[in-house]
Amino acid sequence: MARKKNRFNAVRKEEIRQESLAETWRTALYARLSVELLNRKSESIENQLELMKRFAKGKPEFTELLEYTDRGYSGTDFHRPAFEQLMEDVRNGKINCIIVKDLSRLGRDYLETSNYVEVIFPFMGVRFISVNDHFDTNEEQNGNKELEIALKNLVNDMYARDVSKRVSTTREHEQVRGKFLGSNAPYGYKVDDKHPLRRLVIDPPAAEIVRQIYAMVLEGLSVREISLSLQEQKVSIPGQYLKTGHLYREPGDKATKWYTGTIANILHARTYVGDLVQGRRRTRHYKGEERHFTDRDEWLICENTHEAIVSREVYDRVQEILAEKVENSTFSSDRTRDIPIKPNRYKGILFCGICGAKLSYHSAVIGPDNQRKYSFHCSKSYDLEIEQHIGIHITEETLEALLKEIIGDLLRSFNEESGQLVLIMEKEMKKGLEAWKKDIRKVTNRLNSIDADAAARYESYVFGTLSRDTYMENRSSSEEQRQKMESRLHELEDKCTGYEASVRAKIKWLLGLEEASEGDLDEELIQLLISRIELHPEHELRITWSFPEEDIRRLKKGGAS
Repeated sequence: MARKKNRFNAVRKEEIRQESLAETWRTALYARLSVELLNRKSESIENQLELMKRFAKGKPEFTELLEYTDRGYSGTDFHRPAFEQLMEDVRNGKINCIIVKDLSRLGRDYLETSNYVEVIFPFMGVRFISVNDHFDTNEEQNGNKELEIALKNLVNDMYARDVSKRVSTTREHEQVRGKFLGSNAPYGYKVDDKHPLRRLVIDPPAAEIVRQIYAMVLEGLSVREISLSLQEQKVSIPGQYLKTGHLYREPGDKATKWYTGTIANILHARTYVGDLVQGRRRTRHYKGEERHFTDRDEWLICENTHEAIVSREVYDRVQEILAEKVENSTFSSDRTRDIPIKPNRYKGILFCGICGAKLSYHSAVIGPDNQRKYSFHCSKSYDLEIEQHIGIHITEETLEALLKEIIGDLLRSFNEESGQLVLIMEKEMKKGLEAWKKDIRKVTNRLNSIDADAAARYESYVFGTLSRDTYMENRSSSEEQRQKMESRLHELEDKCTGYEASVRAKIKWLLGLEEASEGDLDEELIQLLISRIELHPEHELRITWSFPEEDIRRLKKGGAS
């Protein structure tokens, strides 16, 4: 793409320069240090700030000096906390001048850095100064420096890519050699930092738990059953063990459950047979890549780099068992993937009666006809610390049968048949509305009377039969009465509308109950009738209806009010 000469002059460069001669500058001193330079004192944040302060010293136009620093952030990415705060302050008018040590501190991406210097900063009326480059967008002598600045940005960009490439290449080389580059060892191991390749060494207590997990699979236990077993033994989860050093929970330790995903990761990890698998996630800044998960064929695997916790025979047998379970599973088998899953009719209203959490919605394909069956359970049912939690499970079929039974009992509790009760409610509503409307007519007539009196008084005032003082006094009193009547009219109309809406909603709710007792419970009916369902052990349901209990009691008495 062709570059235009002096692009940063596009926004009235000369006019801005002339206007700014008497200006003062609210100045940001921006310093950045990337990870690879953290140990290089000459490039330290402190040295950068000191250089910029010396530059600004003795120059009265720099009235405020605010410091913004990004420590440990690459120049190839402009998403840095301090830089983003700096730009926010620019947009808010807090900053109108930015000083950096050199262009590489602003950024090492050629195109993006040039865009800020030549387009964004001038457009926002921001003066930009690079001290070591002797570059100032507010000085005339910059007129022929665009090519130099572009070349510096390009060099900085190439330098950043070169550093990134060297770092990535070095890291991949160390992974091929079998050097462990992770921060924390996998559960069951520790890192020998004295070894040149940071070898993994067995952590005997945790390793025994790993062997126990593999043994339980061989015994036929499911991952969920393994989770419950570990909780019953009060085994600390890996993260808690790393933090506290307690293999088993001790007084004061937080009770945490073993998630099935954690156990599955342990069962699939080749680390436990002595192989080192690295490179599952990768970043190559020099190729413009963000951090991402890699394909399995990109993983770097070094075999027999450390002592195994389980034998390859045991590991392979466990993989066969897990694969067989996946194949036969009603949840994850390939044969079920084309069978659609219907939406959750109880979304947002079905809760665990023990812990209050929303119940999870699950489906499984069961039987020779490949029919989906649906169920609900509390995702916290793995937590044995909550008494009776395991009993929070119900199939959709059972839930619907119980709800229809409860709805039928509620209908039978009314003094009248539901159809007759609806007629009674409609009759009472008509009577009630007529009473409200009667009051509204009275107030409306009173308002008309006030207006008529006001018109008569004005006529008397115009023809001279009523003095100005008397007219003004009566007018003030009349307006006060009119305001009260108007307020009363609005109040009555609102109450009348609310009364009608309330009764019609009760009629709709009652008709919904009758429909639910006779046919299927669809989502619209469920959401109409019920605001909350709590599931307790042994399939006990506690229902909060859409109407308060007092309204239901009035319905049972056959009344609409």
